[in-house]
Amino acid sequence: MQDQSPRGPESEEGVHFTANTQRPERLRRRAAERSEQIKVEVSKHCEEVAAGNSCETILRRTELEAQNEELIEDLAMLTSVFSTVPVGVCVTDAEGRYVRVNPAYCEIYGYVEDELIGHSFTKVVLPEQRAGVLALHQAFLEGKKEVPAEWTIVRKDGEKRIIATNVARVVREDGRAYKVTVVSDITELNRIRREREIYFHSLRDSIHPVVITDKAGRITHVNHAFERLYGYREAETLGQTPRILNPGREVYRDLGFDAKAYDDLFGRMWQDILDPQVGYWEGDLHNRKKDGALITVHLFICAVRDEAGDTAAFFAMPMDVTHQRQEEFNIRLECYRAINQLAATRDKETGGHLFRISQYTKMLAELMEMPKRFVMDIEIFSPLHDIGKVGIPDSILLAPRNLTPDERRIMDTHASLGYEILQGRPTLEMAAEIAGGHHEKWDGSGYPQGIAGEIIPLAARMMALADVYDALRSRRHYKPPWPHDETVAVISDGRGKHFDPALVDLFLARQGAFATVAERFKDNENEG
Repeated sequence: MQDQSPRGPESEEGVHFTANTQRPERLRRRAAERSEQIKVEVSKHCEEVAAGNSCETILRRTELEAQNEELIEDLAMLTSVFSTVPVGVCVTDAEGRYVRVNPAYCEIYGYVEDELIGHSFTKVVLPEQRAGVLALHQAFLEGKKEVPAEWTIVRKDGEKRIIATNVARVVREDGRAYKVTVVSDITELNRIRREREIYFHSLRDSIHPVVITDKAGRITHVNHAFERLYGYREAETLGQTPRILNPGREVYRDLGFDAKAYDDLFGRMWQDILDPQVGYWEGDLHNRKKDGALITVHLFICAVRDEAGDTAAFFAMPMDVTHQRQEEFNIRLECYRAINQLAATRDKETGGHLFRISQYTKMLAELMEMPKRFVMDIEIFSPLHDIGKVGIPDSILLAPRNLTPDERRIMDTHASLGYEILQGRPTLEMAAEIAGGHHEKWDGSGYPQGIAGEIIPLAARMMALADVYDALRSRRHYKPPWPHDETVAVISDGRGKHFDPALVDLFLARQGAFATVAERFKDNENEG
């Protein structure tokens, strides 16, 4: 009577390779038995040779014996591989019944071998998909359809897992077809892949610009917000470095960064980023867009490290703060102007005097080809040169007479007072230099410190010349305004003594521009 057990029939060719670790030993025994049989046959054929038959028969038999032993050893090796390979492998027949499974396959599905062999593979398929999957299996064996690469399966304990499969159709000599399936559990890989997709879409669609580089600094990804901000398409940036956004040293120089400040800025940035104890940097940088426009960005950049702690990539988010920084500057500028007006009110200085001073110093800075930031700052801060006079008593500051020596000493403290008011504030560094040094002289005979030459800050040297020119050209209660020519003569005579020789030379070359400003913006007769 035919065996009705769920394991199904074994084939006479020994195709049914299970994960039984004793099978290689059985195969070796079969090989030994076969060798004994062949020896008997060889003896028999030796007798035939003795009877006059050809020795070719003996040689053929010997060759077959060697091939048989090699085949048995190969089968034993394949069986061992089947049992130990770390991916799941199963063989199913045309009806979908398991014929063979290896240990890795059993581990993925949570069954032991005996619970699978002879049963339909649909027991590990979602119930609602079983009929369709079995039909697909049969169509595949007939060569009509391909099997999808990923499936959701059900383990014995009811847990759903995602697997990746590779399948092959094997047809035996007798025409029977089998499906060989190689299975990998990719549930965790799928979870990681989904998380990566979420991260990717979050970054891609973020309203904030994002740029990612490899550890060598080559751009590997930018998002849509980055493209909108800088005007570059992603394809134009890939493989480039973020240096394509750096406007260069000359632009930074115009914005107030000398060579040392430029090197210090980027040196500190990379020092912090590459330091495992810090790992990031945050601050303002100046960038250039594809169309050449300059923008100010507040940059956050960090190192991305692998499990070993080595730098694998860099992640950066540049935020366009151009408008915000301009608004902040405008607010500061209004504050500076308000302070100027306050100081001028106490000293009875006119608005014309403050404006002319700012124009004279600006012209000198431009003639010296100073950076744009320097030119802008000196125009803003030069009117603060006498801010220290807010600390001088009215009886001295407003006296309509010549001051006594003691009063003059008190009046002269306004330079030191102005420096003390402004110093220690990074944005007012130039203003402090001007307030504290505009009464110093090139030959060291000035006050309050008596310093000389280039030790005097450049902005203060410019202010000294501009202040004398405007004071001589303006009406005071103790004198009428001087003509331009006489004023020029005084400044020329002070070259190398009161004033920086280089500045005097520039002034003399462009004295006409100074005269124009003095005439165009002179005080009214009732001022001064």
